[in-house]
Amino acid sequence: RSYYRSFCKPKLNPILTDFCTSLTGITQAQVDKAKSFKEVLENFEEWLNVQHLGTAYTFAVVTDG
Repeated sequence: RSYYRSFCKPKLNPILTDFCTSLTGITQAQVDKAKSFKEVLENFEEWLNVQHLGTAYTFAVVTDG
């Protein structure tokens, strides 16, 4: 069993509100260190290939936000 999880650094509104932090538990430091959406998507595609997802195995994508 494997999973992929990563944060993306938002281009719009990159500063989290206190409400967002308290609701999600995501910290500003995590957002500040996050990669761009393009980089995260490339890493995700690489992970899919390594796991043989979409070829040997089926999978589902779950997002929040």
